[in-house]
This record gives sequence, structure tokens and C-alpha cells, in this order.
Amino acid sequence: MYYTKEYLSALAPKIRMQAEAFDAAMAHFDEIDPSEAEEIARFLAVPTLQREEKDPTLYKIAEMENGDLLCVLLYMAAAGYTHENYKKKGIPDSIFYDSFNCLAEKMETAKRFTGKWSYPSILWPSRMTCMQTFRIGRLSFARERAVQDILNGDEILIEKGARYVHIHIADNDKLCGCEESVRAARAFFAEFYPEYKDAVFYTRTWLMDPRLAEILPPESNIMQFQKVFHIIGQMDNEKEVLARIFGPAKESLDDYVPTSSLARAVLARLKRGEHLGSGWGYTRY
Repeated sequence: MYYTKEYLSALAPKIRMQAEAFDAAMAHFDEIDPSEAEEIARFLAVPTLQREEKDPTLYKIAEMENGDLLCVLLYMAAAGYTHENYKKKGIPDSIFYDSFNCLAEKMETAKRFTGKWSYPSILWPSRMTCMQTFRIGRLSFARERAVQDILNGDEILIEKGARYVHIHIADNDKLCGCEESVRAARAFFAEFYPEYKDAVFYTRTWLMDPRLAEILPPESNIMQFQKVFHIIGQMDNEKEVLARIFGPAKESLDDYVPTSSLARAVLARLKRGEHLGSGWGYTRY
């Protein structure tokens, strides 16, 4: 049994969840029957189920008042079953705890942007419970199959149906140590998922927009992050950039209040009518 106050309380500090955030979630512990919660937690941790098969259950919980925080508790309980599967494969506990830091991470982001503890990304942790996504060092790495050809110019970089690894960037740490993270992930997949050991490592994010070089110094963490990749494409998407930096959308650019040099530079560029968006590419390593 993992849906217990004892297990959840022991897990929270190990996944670096702030005490205040944990208390906010635990305030709703009794809003679901423990046996039902245990059944859901066990279901969420079945690694052979597709994420989409778990979505209806999560949506149903999320519709409850404060359902997003209840989902956090259910994921924490599911983590107990996932941990059993980690141990069967011999995956280190450090990767387990770092991967489930996604629960603390998204709560911290919501608190920073909205002033309250919440968890808007209710589907995201199902990638961790089914052992599709692992945080290894600074970055997270997801085992994927391409739903369509991914192109590098006129050439196919990743064929439809081929295995590849999609890189995700957590919100709650400085953007450094990324090269080391990629190298560690290569070794991880070679040992635990050898069918992915030669897979392309690919990502798509606003941090990869090459136009950021026009407003950021070369020594900035974002520019150093970009050096880890071959950038092969870009597109305009100001809404994503603003959301990542400022949080909830405002009516106009004048309503955004910059609190960092990056935010000031981005806002100034957009007010000049110049574009930003996202970029995509694959690792050099």
C-alpha cells in the first residue's frame, strides 16, 4: 500500500517537494477512498499501458474540486509501484527520485506564476509512472517512436515508426550541465534500454530558437545549451515564449512585467515587432 500518509510524507523530501507544497496537496488526502486511490495508483504505474489509456482516469479526478492536487497524491502513490519496477531493472534510485521531481517542479512553476500551489499539467507525470521518461542530470529523456518522418532539410533525420529519444527541459533548475546530462543518458539507455542506445536525441523548445543569439550574450546558459545541438529548424511562436517566461497570457505586451535580463530582452524585441518562437534539432553527442 502506497496511498498512505506515511509513504507520501517519506517520499516528498526525496523528490525535493517543498513542505508547503506537500501540505497543500495533503489537505485533500481524505477526499478519495483509500482503496480506490490505491487501485488508481497501481493502474497509473502499469508500464505496458499507453499514456492515452490513463488519461480518462486522470481527467475524472482533475474535474473534482482541487482535483489537480489530488492527482499529485495519486502520482506519488503510483511512484511506489514504479519504484518496484525500477528495482527490477536495476535502475538507480537517484534517477527515480530525480524523475519524480516533476511533481515538485510543476507545482513550483504554478506557484511562481499564479501565487498558489496547483498542478495544471495533470497528464505529464504519467510518462514517469510508465517509465517512458527519465530525468538524468539536468535534462529528461523520453523513449519515443516517430509518428511521422522528422526531416533535416530534404533528408529524413528520423523515419516514421523509428525509435528516438525526446529531450525535455525542467523548469526549476539553472540551464547548465546539459552536455554531461546527454552523455549520461547515452550510457543509461545503452545499459537499460539497449534498443535506444543508437537512437537520435531530439528536442523542440523555445530555448532552441537561434534568434535568441541576437539578444543574449554568448556565455549565457541558453547559448551554451544550444551548443549541445545541431539546430535544424525554427518557427515563430511568441505565445509560447511569453508563457514560458511570464506565465499566464496578458492582454498586451505592455502588461508584462520583466523580472530578469532575459525577460527584458525578450520583451524589448517583441515590442520592436521582431519575432521569436521555437527551434528544433538533435544532439551533437
